[in-house]
This record gives sequence, structure tokens and C-alpha cells, in this order.
Amino acid sequence: SSVGSSRVGRPWCVWVKMLFFTSFVLLCGSTTAEPVRGINYGNRFVVEYWMTSGVPKPFGEPSEGTSPFFAGLHNAADRFAMADVVDTPSVSAKDRMMTWLDQTIKDEHFKNLQASGVNVIRLPCGYWNWVSYPGNSTPNAPEFGKDGFPIVQQLRNLQRIASPADYRPYFDRVFEYAHRYGMKVLLDLHAVPGSQNGEMHSGIVTAFKEDDAKNAGNQYFATDWNQQKAVEAVEEMAKFG
Repeated sequence: SSVGSSRVGRPWCVWVKMLFFTSFVLLCGSTTAEPVRGINYGNRFVVEYWMTSGVPKPFGEPSEGTSPFFAGLHNAADRFAMADVVDTPSVSAKDRMMTWLDQTIKDEHFKNLQASGVNVIRLPCGYWNWVSYPGNSTPNAPEFGKDGFPIVQQLRNLQRIASPADYRPYFDRVFEYAHRYGMKVLLDLHAVPGSQNGEMHSGIVTAFKEDDAKNAGNQYFATDWNQQKAVEAVEEMAKFG
């Protein structure tokens, strides 16, 4: 079960502003004025169901309507999220994730972006890429949602895909390619503990139906424990960047 204080802390918008400011500082690094020509290099570390069409299919052809990354998996809700990634008879969760990163982070991407005048990439990532949880604990969230959705189990699935150390070489790769082609990287903490919006952008969904997940009361970021772990993630990002 989740640990730490579940007391609601500061308004989460304040924390989002703080996280944005930290990311901005990481990006700038100096006071030298330079036009920013940026692009989103997303769907790598936080895989979003709607963005996965048309990419390599390393795990076999998906069934109709199923995005390639999620082929062969069962979606717990009416749409997939990263928390649906578990071991299967054909591939482990970790191998699925590492294969995805190998196939979607390429030198040629950065070469082509440089040729198009891009000098900054935004790299969305999740808290699980940077911090782990003690024992069997998870971010603060109810074990089951109001509709019976298994939220804590989904959080555990997300954390068990791979460790922060497993993801680190892929962040190294992004920074190496960016440096090679004269680009800066904006590390974006795109997914926070407990979910900021109840949807796939946070790594999990929090209800069986999309409309229910978006309703107030189905997002669980606003606790001291979850905000503390988000800050720890940003600290790790700052050390890395």
C-alpha cells in the first residue's frame, strides 16, 4: 500500500509552477539570448496510447485498434496506459520497454531536427524514471477507484517495468545526440505521483471510463508524500541535466 503522509498539501498548481521553473533553469543554463526553436520528443519514456501508431512493431502485429507498443497486453480500462505493461509469455515488461526506447531514440532524428533548425527538444518523462519507492509502497492513492478500478495495482505495474538505473542509459543517449547536433534538452516531468489528470499522460488511468477519470476527485497528486516524491524526481533530473 502507499506510504507517507496522505494529508493534502499545497495547491498542486504551485508545484507545477515550481517544476516548470526548474525545467526552465535546466534548459537555459546561461543568460545568453538565443531564439528557441523547439519540438516535442515525446512518446519515449511516457508512452501514450494515441501516439503510438505507425512506429516499429517489435512484438508482433497488434490486433485491430491496438497500438503496437501495447500489442499482446490487456488494457485494464477502456484505453491503454503504461501501467498495463506487464510480463507476458513472449516478452518481459522490461524488455518491451527497453526495445521501445532502442527503436524510438535515434541519431538520425536529431540530425534531421538540426537540419530543420531545431535547437531545443522537450523530453517528457515520468517520476518512475527517476525515483523508486521503498518495499511494496506506491504513491498515495486509494487501492480502488470509485468505480472499482485497481489504482494501486496499476501504480505497482508502472514501477515494476524497469528501475531508474535501467532508464538512465537512454537519457544519456538523448543528451549525447542532442550535444552532437548542438541542441539543448528540456526535461519535462510529464507524469507525477498519483496522477495529475487521471489519464495516460501520467502513466496510469484512474477509472475504467475516460470521462470518469477526468472528473474531480480521481487525481491524487495533491498529497505531501506525492509532492515530496515529485520534488525528489526533479532533484534527480537537475543532477542529471
